[in-house]
Amino acid sequence: MDPILKCNAPVKRSCKNKTYRCMVSTPTVDHQYRFLRRTSTKLRKFTTTQRLKIIQENEKLLHNLSSLDKTVLGFFESQVKNQNLKPRGRRYTVSDKIFAMTISKLSEPGLQNNKKYNYMEGFVDMGGKNRRGLYADHALVFLIKGIKSKWKQPICYTFCQRTTPTADLVALLKSLICNVRRCGLLVIATISDQGGTNQAAINYLLNETKAHLYT
Repeated sequence: MDPILKCNAPVKRSCKNKTYRCMVSTPTVDHQYRFLRRTSTKLRKFTTTQRLKIIQENEKLLHNLSSLDKTVLGFFESQVKNQNLKPRGRRYTVSDKIFAMTISKLSEPGLQNNKKYNYMEGFVDMGGKNRRGLYADHALVFLIKGIKSKWKQPICYTFCQRTTPTADLVALLKSLICNVRRCGLLVIATISDQGGTNQAAINYLLNETKAHLYT
């Protein structure tokens, strides 16, 4: 059965675990549908490069694409023109670059199902049960490094949104330093950039130490 049925109203029909969607039948829709069906059947026999070449030489398909937005159509034509060029030899207009960046910014956050631990990866995760329903876009890595000997070892990483909150950063520093000391290593100093949350975490620990010593 054809996956697109013709009927008077858009409805869904199911038959043997297959769903067929219906569309309103008009002369224009019928013509475009038959043309796309014939074109897709022919393209299945060729490789990706051959498909793009056929599309470039097919005047009917380019005529149908002319109904698209000017920016989208220009981006599609640039992809076809650059198909035979090496990556370093491909050239795009400013409009094509802006369009590509727009698609990248509007793309959905990457989520992945971890089958081993049975949970979704891609959310803010500070370790243990401290996971939140926010999309993570940055990773924070902690590592230890020897002073006299040349060695270093990553020991912890977390996923955060933008920056790690000061309270979480303080808790992570305390937990990691305690565990490193249990391993027999002596922590001399901590090194980080001068980000706002990093400075706030260090100032909080300094004030907490002073308050503990003077009480």
